[in-house]
Amino acid sequence: MLDKNLLSKLQREERLTSLEAERLDQALEAQANPMLQALPEDTVSLSWRSALNERLLEQSRPVRSPMLGLWRPVLGLGLAGALAFAFLINRRQDEVRVVSGPNLEATLIQEHIRTDQYLQIAGAGLAAHEARPVVGPVRDVGNDLQDLDYLTL
Repeated sequence: MLDKNLLSKLQREERLTSLEAERLDQALEAQANPMLQALPEDTVSLSWRSALNERLLEQSRPVRSPMLGLWRPVLGLGLAGALAFAFLINRRQDEVRVVSGPNLEATLIQEHIRTDQYLQIAGAGLAAHEARPVVGPVRDVGNDLQDLDYLTL
């Protein structure tokens, strides 16, 4: 099987030559084969695993309360109602002025100037109804439209 020289090399953990490594593999296989053949032949049966899985499945099912199923729609409707109330209660209606006659164009230009002033005051963070109105008279442009910003018309 194994000679004393090979055993002493293994004990000292020295490097083996390829011939010594091959002899060691053959000796280990020769010792392992009878032990493997002596083992009894078992057929694999997974029926116990299936029964275990069924028991685990029965025990792992959570017990649901029947009241939990009723709370979800109630909470959803409550949240939807609160959102609708929040959006509808804080709406402020801007007053509407009816203009007719020959002053229609002048009124449109004045409203445009007022809106432009609101946008300049409010900036990007405020809505038109959140900005304070400009105190004082609105500058009358008349027919001289060079001062107006045509991109905001």
